[in-house]
Amino acid sequence: MDFHTAVGFCAAEKVTSDVKTVVVSTASPMKFAKEMKKETGIVVDNSHMLKHLRMKEKRVVHSSSDYGEIKKIITASLLAHN
Repeated sequence: MDFHTAVGFCAAEKVTSDVKTVVVSTASPMKFAKEMKKETGIVVDNSHMLKHLRMKEKRVVHSSSDYGEIKKIITASLLAHN
């Protein structure tokens, strides 16, 4: 998990609600590998996962920043994969 996603994840964990929370991240921890090692001592090597992901078909979903629209997109995707 990259730094920016970690901040969002921590904030989501503090939300007290019965509603499920989805944290969406588009960043790769590899992008911050040097910083992760420097700040935490943890060596990030998920190159095997990235290699697998690069072989997958790319999907692009365009949307506005409207919460309702994003919710519909995520819900439809979750339902399609269940």
